Amino acid sequence: MPSKDFTGAMNRQRSSLANGTGQGRLGVVGEIANPVRDELERASENLPVQEISLDRLHDNPFQELARPIIDETALQELVNSIRQNGFYGALLARQKRGAGDEYELAYGHRRREAARRAGLATLPVKVIELSDAQMARIMASENFSREDLTPLGEANIIGYLYTSQNLSAEAVAETVGKGRGWVQTRLALYQAPQDVKQMVETKPETMSHAKLLAQVNDLKKRALFIKDILENNLTVEQLREKLQDKKPSQPHIDNNFTSSITDADSDINHNVSRESNRDPLLERDSTLRRLDKLASRFELHVAERNYKLAEDEISYLEEIVERLNTLLSKLK
Repeated sequence: MPSKDFTGAMNRQRSSLANGTGQGRLGVVGEIANPVRDELERASENLPVQEISLDRLHDNPFQELARPIIDETALQELVNSIRQNGFYGALLARQKRGAGDEYELAYGHRRREAARRAGLATLPVKVIELSDAQMARIMASENFSREDLTPLGEANIIGYLYTSQNLSAEAVAETVGKGRGWVQTRLALYQAPQDVKQMVETKPETMSHAKLLAQVNDLKKRALFIKDILENNLTVEQLREKLQDKKPSQPHIDNNFTSSITDADSDINHNVSRESNRDPLLERDSTLRRLDKLASRFELHVAERNYKLAEDEISYLEEIVERLNTLLSKLK
């Protein structure tokens, strides 16, 4: 039985990819090293290998969340490799619930499809007991290690881990090896209305518009914004300006909190004048530290005073976070 804690394997996976050691695996064309998969293979090392019909090998039940982009060139290379060298190793699967002679792959969907195209009728498989939670996280690790997902595929996986697996945004970020802002953007898409999701599916680069558009409750108005984005390449900033123009008034912010902001602003202005003659790289670093200091003050304010935001204040804060996420994406 494999470990339920995939975090260590996830970290090793990210490390191997970052160091350039994740390409190729025992000569199998098209495969990428994945410590989560390696952990499972070690756990199943002594299990017997069964020859199972391809027709009885079904997808991981959570694979449909991923909506991966099929790279036909890479898949054909894998087909050619199987025809020339045979099928290497064994896949891993669990018995399908309520169907003892049917199985669900933990991973290896591309290899199964390549084997089918290569003309194979059966594949070597090891059968192991896996929970739904383990199958879901295996699916996430496999798909994010390949980085061949559509934005909606990414959003579906992130949303599932966040809602059905009850993981925090931080835990989801750690699981898939991404930043918290990246995760929040996908969560916004996951929670967005269907017409917004359709827009992103049509034009993936509009994903950063999703959270702002989700604030537009009027379907007709939202449709006009979507049309403007798709036809006129409306930017996030331009969309934000259009939405601001329609707001009745400026949000009211708690005086106690704004005084804290003012104090922080005073610190910033003081530090900028004091550090203006320093090296530009040091100035950049100090700016980030001041931003972190401001966020810490907000956290302390919330913790000590049981601070609650009104609806318009929540919207205002969400816009600030979205602006920072947009800025972060430009800086990567």
